[in-house]
Amino acid sequence: MIKQFLLGLSLASILIVTAHASNFGDDPILSPYVAANKGEPIDHLTAILTSHGNIYHLQSKALGYLRIEMIRIEEANISIVRSGQFDPLLPNVVFIHNNSACKEVFINLFEHLKGRCNFVALDLPGHGQSSDAAKPRQTYSFQGYAACVIKVMDALGIDKSVPVGWSLGGHVALEMMHMYPDRLKGVITTGSPAMPKGLWGQFQAFNVFRMLWKGVLPMIGQSKKFTEEEAKFFMEAGGIHQPDAFFLRATMRTHGEARAIMHENVNKGVGMCDEQALLATSNIPVGIVIGKNDSGVNADYVRSQDYKNATILELDTDHGTVWNMPDVFAEFLLLFTYNCE
Repeated sequence: MIKQFLLGLSLASILIVTAHASNFGDDPILSPYVAANKGEPIDHLTAILTSHGNIYHLQSKALGYLRIEMIRIEEANISIVRSGQFDPLLPNVVFIHNNSACKEVFINLFEHLKGRCNFVALDLPGHGQSSDAAKPRQTYSFQGYAACVIKVMDALGIDKSVPVGWSLGGHVALEMMHMYPDRLKGVITTGSPAMPKGLWGQFQAFNVFRMLWKGVLPMIGQSKKFTEEEAKFFMEAGGIHQPDAFFLRATMRTHGEARAIMHENVNKGVGMCDEQALLATSNIPVGIVIGKNDSGVNADYVRSQDYKNATILELDTDHGTVWNMPDVFAEFLLLFTYNCE
């Protein structure tokens, strides 16, 4: 049964739905949440149409209470999903996704985290449901993305958090650690080896020749949008195997300049700190998750670094630690985060 009530404003309406999860399986925004709910009924869904886009309030047995909404900052309109009413007694976790992906790559974690921490996952500018950057050159770098995440935290009233970053997201989290240390209680990265600036740093931290041989490396900085075939190849190389239509659309949607400008900046060492030096000197706790079968990351390099305050967890999977082992990842995340309190 579907009921719609007008609120008296021409651009605002509220839609209240109680239905089986499969009814929303083809919705371009809700389909991954339906899949993560494992066929259980969506207990309650409220959609509020605003000038920023729809705000969804979603209640389900597996996922708990979620809000999907849009936050407007100077750089872009940022789409987020977050746990419902934030509990001031719980730690705050901010999820930052990988290159050419979206916030929903963390969705498998949510059922393990509900009621145990406050969390928010966002689409970086040029990705997912967020808009492209208004000023690409200023935004598409580790530093530019880090500033966006802090502005989202400000908008949500989050003073301090533990950012959790996958691949690109991990480098953004390290940049937050460099630029805004007073806003963090800790950092978790996965698939994001802390590298010195410039090309040589990449050769140390990543298996560059293997990535080149596999055909992944040229795609990281590809300026044109991915075809469906390219999107599938890129996602599977990044650890999300057999991606469904939603994730393929998200990858194909990514602003090509977001890849090209970011990659150009990393090659030049622009808009980023010396991550290797940062982790050798910072007192902020860092959790580093390694996929033992991650062909792109030089695991020996990660193990050999001189860290001041780091904990390393190695999982028997590839680049997709978050996606492939969400239960183990979530337990590590919670243990680490509570130890940062």
